[in-house]
Amino acid sequence: MTPTSREWIGRILDVLKDGLALHVLEQFRQKYAENYLDQIRDSLSTTSYKPQFSNDLEAMSQIDARGWLFLIWDSRKYMFSELETTHHADIDELIEYRDLWAHQHPIPEDKVYRVATMAAGLLEHIGAREQAANAMRMADRISGVDEKEDTRDLLPITLDEASGFDSEGVTERVAFLWLEIRTKDRDPYQLPLPADKSRIVIGRSVLSSDLPLQDKRVSRVHFQIAINSDGALTITDLHSANGTFLNGQKIPHSVPTPWPRGQSVMVGDTELLLCVDHDPALTIHSNGQRQPMDVPY
Repeated sequence: MTPTSREWIGRILDVLKDGLALHVLEQFRQKYAENYLDQIRDSLSTTSYKPQFSNDLEAMSQIDARGWLFLIWDSRKYMFSELETTHHADIDELIEYRDLWAHQHPIPEDKVYRVATMAAGLLEHIGAREQAANAMRMADRISGVDEKEDTRDLLPITLDEASGFDSEGVTERVAFLWLEIRTKDRDPYQLPLPADKSRIVIGRSVLSSDLPLQDKRVSRVHFQIAINSDGALTITDLHSANGTFLNGQKIPHSVPTPWPRGQSVMVGDTELLLCVDHDPALTIHSNGQRQPMDVPY
């Protein structure tokens, strides 16, 4: 039975709590030494709530995800300065969704995926990799991604499979897949698709994306590319804020959509073109012309 939006949020909050607790406790311990629990109690105390925990285990049991998020937010300027401004915004938003969940307010299904990816990004940044991976697995299930795809080694593939070219008489030619990135602010450049991944997530987040884009109108995790067993490519919009457009047409959320060679994908203000070649020093553009690769490393 598929979990409801409310059930998903509850599970995400549990993973978030487990991942944040040890990190926050350690940060407070380093700053306040033997008084760290006193400081945590004082930070969480209100006129109607006085925490009573006396050790780490009791603190981890009594403090929920909101409490750990609040401790980070409240101490962000002098204890969690390594967090970027984007993480501060994520923490604020995660607290907002937790409060909606706790007060029985409905949360739209398309926002549940966002909660999962924000939690995964924050957990990854603080080094809680196991919990971050759990949050991303939930995000995959929420978005409809088939987890079985992760077990398939999709690259390398033959040039014919990737592009449909006629390579009669050529054996064991391997295709190298690239994306040509076109933006308003810089010359076009190219990035190779990772050959060791069955799915490639593209977005603005450096932590949660395999190929991050510097575009404010691109979501942190915007869309993903997958290569089917027959070599055909598909793209899936991951509930992005501004949508994913294939050849000018907006594709639906969470629905794998074929990406034919020669058609462009537009996300935010960034255009992406698929390039295929068996020679990593060259690329084949949609017009069939070969040009030297120009990767801005």
